[in-house]
Amino acid sequence: MRMLTNHSPRVLLFMFLAVVACAHAQPLHQATAPPAVGGHTQMVFRVASAQSDQMLVGVRVTMIGDAGAELELGQTDMFGSLSVPKAVLREHQARVVLFMRERFFTGAIRVDDPRADFYAFDEQYIELAVFAVI
Repeated sequence: MRMLTNHSPRVLLFMFLAVVACAHAQPLHQATAPPAVGGHTQMVFRVASAQSDQMLVGVRVTMIGDAGAELELGQTDMFGSLSVPKAVLREHQARVVLFMRERFFTGAIRVDDPRADFYAFDEQYIELAVFAVI
């Protein structure tokens, strides 16, 4: 095996310049610190079709509260999104958020799952499977 020092000076210079270029390509620190996620006040639900990854318009989003009370949160927009204040979910002690659309199976996100911190995130993404009768 040839030693690295046996290579021509051009190869060594090229390797040195490549290392220097890579080191300067990424900033060593961020210009601004990222905001604390837990401090955000809105939860955005994004809903897509499981078969096509197309965002779904008009999905009815409903929350089931602690005492079983149902609260309609709204419908997804043309981008498949619905923004809801986290305070509304907390006020009603949300247990489950349901996603319903005609010709699709109903989807659910469990809010009170002890293994996941639902409120630590600002977005929740779910895909709904198409319901087909054969």
